[in-house]
Amino acid sequence: MKIFLLALGFGLFCVSSQYTPAEITGYWHTVLLASDDPQAINEDGKLRGHLRHLECSEDCNEIILGFYIRLKKKCDKFKVVGKRVQDDVYEADYSGKNFFEIKYTSDRVTAIYNENTDKDGKVRHLTGLLAKEKSLSEEELKKFEELTVEMNIPKENIRNVTDTDDCPPN
Repeated sequence: MKIFLLALGFGLFCVSSQYTPAEITGYWHTVLLASDDPQAINEDGKLRGHLRHLECSEDCNEIILGFYIRLKKKCDKFKVVGKRVQDDVYEADYSGKNFFEIKYTSDRVTAIYNENTDKDGKVRHLTGLLAKEKSLSEEELKKFEELTVEMNIPKENIRNVTDTDDCPPN
């Protein structure tokens, strides 16, 4: 039922979920994160990920995410495989169960929506904006803010994570 509701919500707001492996595979930086639980993405938050690499494989039936989590000034490297479970919704395990979708992508930015359920059953909703460079245009920022609000995450919960990203570049 959760997947159905998640997919329905995605369908209502889908900006452009059609992408090719070449569009998303490569090196990225996490620039912005937002969550309905801001503590999860604040400094030393367990969901404050610094993404480095996305790879679309097996005709995008899997998306591999390479990222760092920085806790107590130490960067821990993770590699997570998301498997397609329905249309453009992927399931992955990291800090609980995650269902995520690439909401839109361009040659400069990619936006992701994620629903995380931790081992205690607490559900968090997150959006993330990945970029090829660490700077954003006003249009890119505005589009991400609109996505965040559409996903019922308050705009004031958006965090710029580049200022604390001192993890290795790859």
